[in-house]
Formats: sequence, structure tokens, C-alpha cells
Amino acid sequence: MPQGERRAKQAYTRGLSDYERFMSYVDTSDGPDACHPWGRYINDTGYGEFDVTENGRQRKHKATRWLMGYLRGKELGPDEEVMHEVCDNPPCLNRRHLTVATHAENVADMVRKGRGYKGKTHCKRRHEHTPENTYIEPSTGRRQCRACWAVRREEKRAARSTPASGAVTQAAST
Repeated sequence: MPQGERRAKQAYTRGLSDYERFMSYVDTSDGPDACHPWGRYINDTGYGEFDVTENGRQRKHKATRWLMGYLRGKELGPDEEVMHEVCDNPPCLNRRHLTVATHAENVADMVRKGRGYKGKTHCKRRHEHTPENTYIEPSTGRRQCRACWAVRREEKRAARSTPASGAVTQAAST
């Protein structure tokens, strides 16, 4: 299903466990190795969302996170993400295609597959992204322009060396 396209809403089924209800929204008809698309609400980024009532309150979950948490027997932590290792298809819920990873691992997978920074050859200040001018942050995989870094460092130094506007220096007050 193309991103942004919505499926017809299925009727809510009472009496089923959360897992049974969840799986009733997953299309597994193409077989065990194919993508299993989510058949309920898909958000603007292409991921399915699933509502669960916990302690009398309804809580919205990203479908991939809820499924992986359920299968592990505990919710994913804030430092854990679900990565589409096989298909890179956000609405896919085939557990054979999914794995739990850190943000850095997910970004490294994205870069390895050529999905990151598509077409960006220059930073926003028009410095070219070359190996010499680009720093990749080890913990996140995020690219940073070294030339921009140097400019920001100089701006901070200049701001520290000049007194704030309206400040009275000691020499001027005597």
C-alpha cells in the first residue's frame, strides 16, 4: 500500500485478547515470507497505530513497537527501536522482517542501505559533504559538517569575549 493511503476501517471486535485483536488487523494472506501490512490506522510517517486499554485508559502504540514488546513479554525501552531489517516497509508487521535495535543501529542500517541523506551533497550553509569535512557521530550515526562546527565554535568564543549589551564594565564604572 502506498504511503499516505488509508485502508477501510475494520469493525472493533469485543471479547478478543489484545493480541488476537491486533492480529485480526494484519494481512498475512501472501505467505510467511511476504510483508504483512497493517490493516488499521496508518499515521503520516507510514507506520500503523494500535489502541490498547490499560488501567481504564486508552493508549496509542506504534503497531511495530507493540508487537515486538508483546512477543518479548515487556515493553520496549526508550533506547530501543524496531528496525525493518528485511523490507524497510513501515506498515509491515511480519515478525521475520522486524528486529529490536538501538537508534544508532537503525541509522547505520539506513545508511548502509543508501536510504539516508538522499541527494544531500552539501550542508545547509552550502559546505560540501566530503569525508574530510563530515563528522559522523558514533552514538547516533548523524552527519555533522566540520566547517559549520568551526563557525559555531568561533561564534560562541566571540559571544563569550564580548560583554552582554547593557552590561557595565568595571573600567567604565570608576
